[in-house]
Amino acid sequence: MPVSTVLGRLLGFFAYAVVRVRRREVLERIRDSGIPDADRVAAAFYGKLGGRLLRFLGERPRIVLEDSLLAALDGARPFADASEFPGSGVARDGGPTKTGARPFATASENAAGGVARDGGPTLREGDGGPGIVVAAAHLGNWEHAAAAAARWASEQNRAFAVVVKPLSSPFFQRWLTARRAALGVATLPPAGAFLAARDLLAKGGVVALLIDQVPDGRSGAPQIPFLGRDAYADLFPAMLAARTGARLVQVAVLEQNVGDERLVLLDATGPGTTDRGALVARTARLFSHLEAFIRREPTSWLWLHRRWRAPKGLPPVGVGNRLVSRPSLR
Repeated sequence: MPVSTVLGRLLGFFAYAVVRVRRREVLERIRDSGIPDADRVAAAFYGKLGGRLLRFLGERPRIVLEDSLLAALDGARPFADASEFPGSGVARDGGPTKTGARPFATASENAAGGVARDGGPTLREGDGGPGIVVAAAHLGNWEHAAAAAARWASEQNRAFAVVVKPLSSPFFQRWLTARRAALGVATLPPAGAFLAARDLLAKGGVVALLIDQVPDGRSGAPQIPFLGRDAYADLFPAMLAARTGARLVQVAVLEQNVGDERLVLLDATGPGTTDRGALVARTARLFSHLEAFIRREPTSWLWLHRRWRAPKGLPPVGVGNRLVSRPSLR
C-alpha cells in the first residue's frame, strides 16, 4: 500500500475521530441524502481525502482519461447505446450497473440540447463550436484530474483553464495557484470569467467549472433537488456553452483502486439554447448525473462543503425560485 495512502488514512482518522473537523455536519449531510451506513461512509471519506491531499502535495498526477471521454472531447458521437459506456458505472435509474452504463435520459431531443431518442449523446457535426465547456465537481483527487485534463488539452494544442473561487487566505491562495501552475493548470477568477472564458473557447480552448459550489448571489440561480435537500445551482456552465456554441461535457473522477483514478464521462451534449427554461433544465440534468454518481461512490465527494447554504443576497434554501421536479434518468 502506498505511503501516501497509509499516512492519509491516519490523517483522516485524526480529522474525523480526534479533531472532528465538521464531523457532525458531514454525518448529517450523508444521512439526509439517504445514503446508508453514514458513519462508515464518513470515516472512509476522511481517510481517502487525507490520501488525496498528500498525493496532491507530493506526487505527480496519474489520472488517465477514459476512451469514452476522449471521444466526447474530440467531438465524435461516442456510442449509440448508453449501455456501451464503460465510464461512470451509473445506470439510467441512478443505480450501479455491471456493465458500467452511464446515465442518459431516454426522452426525445429537447431544447437543452443533445439528448438522443436512444439515450446517447448527439454530438453531430455543427452541434458545438471549437471550444469545450467541462462541468466537473469535487470528486476524487479533482486537482490531479484538472492536471490530467490540462495535459490532454496541451497535447491537442488547446488552451485550458479552470474557473475557481479564491480562498479566504491570500497566502494559501498564492501557494495553491503556484501549485496548480506547476501541474499545468491555469485558473480564471469568477470576476470577469465570462469574457475570459468566451475568448478562450473561441480559440478552441477548454474551460472547466465546478458545478457543486454555491453560486454567486447575482447569478439568478434556481434551487434544484440535490442529495435530499434543495440547493442553489449555478446556470453558468450551461449558459456559457449556449452563448459560445461550445460543447458541454460532464466528467467525474472514478477511483478503481488505491491511487488508481480515472476521469470518466457522465454526459455530453451540444451547446443548447439560452432560453432560461432550457438552461435550468440542463443544469438540473447535470445535478442529476452528479447525484447518481455520488450515490454510487459516496466516499469520492467532498462532503465538507457547505453546499446547501444560500448565496449572499438570496432567500434561504427552500424559499422561492425552486425547481420542483428534476429530469428523470430512466
